[in-house]
Amino acid sequence: MFATIRSTTLGGIGALALLGSSVFAAPVPWSNPNGSNSQVTWANGQSDKGLFGSPTVNGSSFLFFPSNFEASASNGSAQTTSDRLSFTLTAPAGKEITQVKLHELGDWSILGGGSVKVSGALYITKLNSPGFGTVFTDTLDTVYKDVENNITYNPPAGKPNIPGSGTWNGDFVINMPAGVTSVQVVLNNILQATSTVGGTSFIQKKEVGQAGTDPQFKVDVILPEPSSLSFLGLGAIALLRRSRRKTLTN
Repeated sequence: MFATIRSTTLGGIGALALLGSSVFAAPVPWSNPNGSNSQVTWANGQSDKGLFGSPTVNGSSFLFFPSNFEASASNGSAQTTSDRLSFTLTAPAGKEITQVKLHELGDWSILGGGSVKVSGALYITKLNSPGFGTVFTDTLDTVYKDVENNITYNPPAGKPNIPGSGTWNGDFVINMPAGVTSVQVVLNNILQATSTVGGTSFIQKKEVGQAGTDPQFKVDVILPEPSSLSFLGLGAIALLRRSRRKTLTN
């Protein structure tokens, strides 16, 4: 599911737009904040509160199993839980980052009365020149499935005030223009639960990425189309042919 994608230039500070109230807290690094493989190099992996946990990295795919990333409310109360994930990615020499896609999922329940909601924004900031500081963003497309009532919801405001329980999932997709080789990834997620008097509501994030299937949390890194190199190659062939003709003539 593709959401609206916007691109703007913010002088490299777009990733700071999501800092929020936790800006003064020390970030929590991953257990593997830096690393590389044949597909991608990552660095400075962390989140503001540590709720995302540390990823399992397989090629250019990242899989998180969040811990205690949840919001619950009862008897007329409300709760909001948020965290911000950030890290940098660099493609191998000669390759480019062409797409970043992310799928996340969790579950929810409402007893008596209340509502639940998950929202988020994905920011990809270009770190290489030309175009350093260009920011590409996407917002979360969320679907709520009600197992008890066999209903599927896709409302912007979240799961409506109907008792039940089920699962939710959401997607981000950002297609990158040519020439992107290094980026900063910033993912901001918010969970909200509200309840009526005598009611309870609960929502949690269980997985960021999706093991073994698409969509997951994947960065597509490919060898760019060598269009300019092709022209250079054709020019070199033409010069070589002229040189051979000249040699034969002489």
